[in-house]
Amino acid sequence: MQPDWIRVDCRELSKERTATVSNQLQQQFDEAAWHAPSIVCFDNLDRLCPAEMEVGLHRLLACFLTALAP
Repeated sequence: MQPDWIRVDCRELSKERTATVSNQLQQQFDEAAWHAPSIVCFDNLDRLCPAEMEVGLHRLLACFLTALAP
């Protein structure tokens, strides 16, 4: 079985409010889980969270990845 590819364009997300970004990421991860096995590709991730906010990015991604664990 080939994995589904889900592309998240962080350049577009960077224009949104934090709550909107969180909801959209949750939807993408839900879709990935539904179509497992899946690969989620974060394109332009640096646009979503600049270097000075890197700790926040790690925390956000850790929450989503933890939520995916069975």
